[in-house]
Amino acid sequence: MALQEAMNILEEFARIAPLYDLDYGDFDDDIDIYLNFAQRTGSPVVELGVGTGRLALALADAGYRVVGIDQSKEMLDICRAKLPGSGAHLVELALGDIREFKIDEKFNLAICAANSFGHLLSRSDQRAALGCTKALLAADGLLLLDVDNPERRLAVEREGEIVLEWIKTSPKTGKKVMKLVSSYFEHPKQLQHFTFIYDEVDNTGAVSRTIASFALRYNFRAELELLLESEGYLVEAVYGGYFLEEFDQDSDRIIVIARPKSL
Repeated sequence: MALQEAMNILEEFARIAPLYDLDYGDFDDDIDIYLNFAQRTGSPVVELGVGTGRLALALADAGYRVVGIDQSKEMLDICRAKLPGSGAHLVELALGDIREFKIDEKFNLAICAANSFGHLLSRSDQRAALGCTKALLAADGLLLLDVDNPERRLAVEREGEIVLEWIKTSPKTGKKVMKLVSSYFEHPKQLQHFTFIYDEVDNTGAVSRTIASFALRYNFRAELELLLESEGYLVEAVYGGYFLEEFDQDSDRIIVIARPKSL
C-alpha cells in the first residue's frame, strides 16, 4: 500500500471513529465463534484490527488475555476509554501496522474479524500481514479469518445507489443519526469502494454531516485458501457463517480456520 493511500485511510477512520460504535458496537453475531475458539486454544489472543474493542473486550470479560493491534490512534483511544470494565486488566492495546508488527510473544489464537482483512488493498499487503501473523503464532496456534463472501455480496449490492442503512439515536449526544451508503465495484482490482454518509440531527433540526470513503479488497474462497497456503498455513476448515455452516456460493461469510504448517 502506498504511503499516501495509507495516510488517506487513517484520515477516514479518524473521521468516523466517534460514530463507529453507533454503527457496529451492538453487532454480536460473531462473538460466540471467537469465544468458542478461544476456549479451544486458550490465551493469549491477538486481534488484528481491534478497532474500538468490541471483540477484545468480550474475550477479556470471558477471562482471555488479548493484545489488540490497530493503526488508528482514534479507534484505540475509544477502546482505551472502555478499559475500566471487568476484564480490563487482560487487554493490551498496541498502535501498529499488521503488515509489519512484531512482539516478543507467541499467541495461541489470532483473529481478524468482520472484513478487517479487506482493508489490505493489494495481494502484497495481504501476504505481508499473513506472514507477520504467522510469526506471532505458536506452533499449534490458530488463525481465524472472517471476510465477506464476494459472490453473495456482489449479487445483492445496489451499485451506485445511495441506500439508507439505518437510523439510530446516539446514546452519547441524544441526536438522531442516519447512515447512508453508496458503493461500486472495481473488477480488475477486486475492490469494493464505499462512501459512508452519517447525518446527525439535533433537536432543532440542524444537520451535521460526516463523509468517509474507503475500499475493501474482496477475496474469493479459492484465492484466499491459495494465499494462506502460499504463506505457510494449513487450512483446517472453511465455513459459511458464524454457526459454522458449510460454505457454498450463497454463504454470507468466508470464515477460514488455518494454522502454521509444521516444519
